[in-house]
Amino acid sequence: MRIAYFISLFVIQLLLVACSSGDDVNSSSGGKVVGNLTEFSGTYGGDECEFAPMTFKSDGTAYINAGVEMLVDYTIDGDKISITTKEGKNVVFTKNGDVLELKVEGLGHAKCKKMGS
Repeated sequence: MRIAYFISLFVIQLLLVACSSGDDVNSSSGGKVVGNLTEFSGTYGGDECEFAPMTFKSDGTAYINAGVEMLVDYTIDGDKISITTKEGKNVVFTKNGDVLELKVEGLGHAKCKKMGS
């Protein structure tokens, strides 16, 4: 599936960033707070989620699984959830209810459902 190819490329980029940054996953990246992060925070995953689990905290940081657990920043702008690595790599999910969707034109999509809701 073409979405798997795109997600694989994104995961490889994230892994390269994680390996080159030298940062410990437990260090705070000081996420930029935009939108209501407290309501949004929680863990997302599921069979169609290539980054599962993704755990969003109310301070604008998130832990995502890209082969290894990584600490990233995120912001909310309306229904858009923008995940950004410390080095500036970015991917934008669309929030649809309790589901985060990543759609890539011509490649397909991924869906990450909020767990425990």
